[in-house]
Amino acid sequence: MSTYMPKSGEIDRKWYVIDAAGKPLGRVAAQAAALLRGKHKPTFAPHVDCGDHVIIINCEKAVLTGKKLEKKFYRHHTGYIGHLKSVRYDTLMEQNPTKAMELAVKGMVPDNTLGRGALGRLRLFAGSEHKHAAQKPVSAPFWSQWRRSRLRPSGLQAAATVCRSAPNTTTKLEIWRPPSTRCPIKSIKMKKCRQSLSPLCPTSCARL
Repeated sequence: MSTYMPKSGEIDRKWYVIDAAGKPLGRVAAQAAALLRGKHKPTFAPHVDCGDHVIIINCEKAVLTGKKLEKKFYRHHTGYIGHLKSVRYDTLMEQNPTKAMELAVKGMVPDNTLGRGALGRLRLFAGSEHKHAAQKPVSAPFWSQWRRSRLRPSGLQAAATVCRSAPNTTTKLEIWRPPSTRCPIKSIKMKKCRQSLSPLCPTSCARL
């Protein structure tokens, strides 16, 4: 069986809309960059531009955590001697919020032809309205929710899991928790525990 290689002319590009209201600027930009590059697709290839179209609305309502509004600056040079311009981010978010979002996304895509092509599919709007309703964009889940649904088992699956790390011992798990460094049954470090466990057990020795 040969390895599948996507071709630029055969890419099926979808449209996604992301609402940035009340969400961190960097998290929204990271999700947009991943969608623009196509990293959410099983057919992703780093040498092919296989990303989708992304619309970001409510850029003016994006949040900068900590003291970034006062301490973070956007600097650019005009080309003339001594003409280094700097704008603080509270002023930038007030006057041109789409520029702040564009700079964040631009820093998360490659600085080459693929990155410039991906930025061409990015549409930014300061308000809640956009003009791409004809393309029927789909609302994309927030980045943390999307990653959690891909990387972690659901609470119901974990609750139904039975741990069999020791003979004649049955322990039902109520909620999913991150893996700990010690086995809860044998009270030793998990790297030394070689018992066969259930695939969904959060303390599975097979994962180490």
